[in-house]
Amino acid sequence: MTFLLAMTLNFNNHMIVKTALNFDLGNYLLNLIVFLLILISIKIVFAKDLLNAVIAASVFSLLIGVSYLIMDAPDVAMTEAALGACLSTCVYLNLLRKLPSDLKNIERTNIIPASLICLLFVVTLAYMGLELPNYGDDNAPIHMHSSKYYIENTSRDIGVPSFVAAILASYRGYDTLGETSVILIAGIAVLLIFSRKSDDVIPRLDRGISGHSRRYKIPWSSHGMTNPIIKYITSFIIPYIILYSIYIQLNGESSPGGGFQAGVIFASSLIAYDLVYGNRKLSRYFPPNVLVCIAVLGVAIYAIVGTISLFFNDNYLNYYSLTNCINDKLLAQHIAIVIVEIGIGLTVAAIMYLIYNVFNNYE
Repeated sequence: MTFLLAMTLNFNNHMIVKTALNFDLGNYLLNLIVFLLILISIKIVFAKDLLNAVIAASVFSLLIGVSYLIMDAPDVAMTEAALGACLSTCVYLNLLRKLPSDLKNIERTNIIPASLICLLFVVTLAYMGLELPNYGDDNAPIHMHSSKYYIENTSRDIGVPSFVAAILASYRGYDTLGETSVILIAGIAVLLIFSRKSDDVIPRLDRGISGHSRRYKIPWSSHGMTNPIIKYITSFIIPYIILYSIYIQLNGESSPGGGFQAGVIFASSLIAYDLVYGNRKLSRYFPPNVLVCIAVLGVAIYAIVGTISLFFNDNYLNYYSLTNCINDKLLAQHIAIVIVEIGIGLTVAAIMYLIYNVFNNYE
């Protein structure tokens, strides 16, 4: 809701702005999406059934991805669709399998403090939304300095067609390394928290409910699904999902995509296999310790590329130092970006599947 409020405030004075569709229909579609998001948010807040709320949240995320696509941000749209509409929904549905469908007898907690914090957060974000520049405003500060520099100098400095890849992997490589490390730390934190069996760490939501209570009927189990049609379609689609993730991994510097998007999409293919065929098969090949090692390897690849420049008495993550081995400085940038993106993809794929797996196996 807070996102919608800030988004609505930001849309008030820009009805004639042209979007990636190159005509005013883009703005009407965005406003229609905002209206639908508000309705879905109300549905989620007042939903009396958790399954309906989860499905509505998945649709909410899908619409957010569509709005990013309309605003000419396909990289963000792919990430939102894979993370929000896919991974989050799978985690929620897995948790629903472990909950009773009737939550009336569950031990209640005081929601007043949390409500006050949420209200304060809404007011703060709404106030910040008033200070944001209008969507599509060419005179916004971000378009006056940074964007202009990247547009004019990326081809000369980095030599890759994608401004996004150049910014994330080269211009602001420190930030991206930090973000990749944060993803690794988050995955390890989830694993450590759920490895403890104490109810003091993770309160059980089904406390006070008898073991014979009716549970949500989510059509899969640890053994997978029994529907042959779903199994056939999934077995046909999964190879293409993996192939697509590899494509956007290797072509992220010249088209929308990169390590983050490829990692999430690859993890989605593993999750789809788990849902249909059961988690016992993949768990034998990708136990949590193996996934953590893969994630650490991804961060290490990124960090090692930066460390190489130190041996040539250059700044950390300065890819131009590779010209000591490669004569072409643009080729050095290109090779370094590809290697860095592979490291990002390994970390993201491993951690996303690890988080799903931990929630899936939690009892």
